[in-house]
Amino acid sequence: MNASPISTLDLDHLLNLLRDRPEETLSLIDEDPKLKRRELSNGLVIANASAKLFEPVCEHQLLAKGIVYARAPLRLVSLPLVKMFNHGLREHSDATSQALVTQPDVRMIYPEKLDGTMVQYFGFEGQTYFTTRSILEGTDSGEDESIYLRLAREQLAADHPELLDPEAIQGLSLIFELIHPRTKQVTNYGADKRMVLLSVFDLSDCTYWSNQRVFEWADARGVSRARMLLGDVSLVDGVARLREQLATDPDVPEGSIVCFEKGDRIVHRVKVKTSEYLDLFAARYKITYKGVVQMLWENEALRDWDAFLAHLIEKNQSEEEVEAFYREHFDAFTQWRERVEASHARLRVTYDELTGVVGDKPEDDEVRRDWFKTLAGVCRERYPEDFAMVMNWARKGGLSLEQVMWQDPPYPGFRATLSEAGVRG
Repeated sequence: MNASPISTLDLDHLLNLLRDRPEETLSLIDEDPKLKRRELSNGLVIANASAKLFEPVCEHQLLAKGIVYARAPLRLVSLPLVKMFNHGLREHSDATSQALVTQPDVRMIYPEKLDGTMVQYFGFEGQTYFTTRSILEGTDSGEDESIYLRLAREQLAADHPELLDPEAIQGLSLIFELIHPRTKQVTNYGADKRMVLLSVFDLSDCTYWSNQRVFEWADARGVSRARMLLGDVSLVDGVARLREQLATDPDVPEGSIVCFEKGDRIVHRVKVKTSEYLDLFAARYKITYKGVVQMLWENEALRDWDAFLAHLIEKNQSEEEVEAFYREHFDAFTQWRERVEASHARLRVTYDELTGVVGDKPEDDEVRRDWFKTLAGVCRERYPEDFAMVMNWARKGGLSLEQVMWQDPPYPGFRATLSEAGVRG
């Protein structure tokens, strides 16, 4: 089985790969050089993207977000949430959303999205395990992230010790958000400690339970779960209402997940974040227009958006949540550069037209002074908005693109960058 490029994020399609062709799909995950894997002595393996994978490009990589499987033979053991994207930011995700909203049996549910540490919990061969996206409990990770697994187990033992029995979760993957003062998140939950159930993956039929089924399971056991923000509302109206609520409700710290459901299963998910959360998230990366301009100015190869984004991800300077901030600054730089290039080209044409009227600049100093006066008069009459630049062009015998940039810098202080490069206005 060859790796298939992403064509849809419909979970019915993606989960069918694990349901109908498990060994082939897991072989792709097990052999993909862009994924990192950790293994226990009993053959359990966790797979997640490595730094070599900027973002998923193949279908099996969408599944490898903390997937756990066993070898000899290859078989699926547990699956957390597969890759999902922010609403409105990815072609395949948005195309899947639009295709699903036309189906009469699809409903949209909007549960709260929390900002804790996502952990996965499941049973295997009489033992229970916690994982994060890249750490499997019991592996020697040597990473700070492993402390979250210990905190999750301690919290579950304190709140619901009955769930530590593997029989209580047989065949289920419970996906929790761990809220704890010692975890890293943008949102400050204070001293709050709890495990919030987000989703349930059912290994028996390779499906994610609907929200209602998750709520009923959690409520019957007294397990904390995400709140419902909106019920079945159309995608356009739901996102609009959701964003209005997110802007005014301080009790929704991060945002919501739009869940597309059929029957008792989820078939697609997208994220909708609060502007406050995104602002705080972006602040962690110190994303500024000046910083983006400096990166683009120093490396022409990054002036294509895809190349720029790949560079950010490679340098661990971006996540999907903040791409829009980078994109806003990237587009502003691109528009500035296009404007300056257009000004430079226009000045050349304007100067050539004016010298066609007053003649070329003479060599003789006395004659040249009169020529400047004549040029200034004609320029003020015909092109008053370009007067200063045209006269500067005439004095210097032409201006480079960088000299035009000096007159129209993208931000205060950019002239110092030009000066370092030997440019003067």
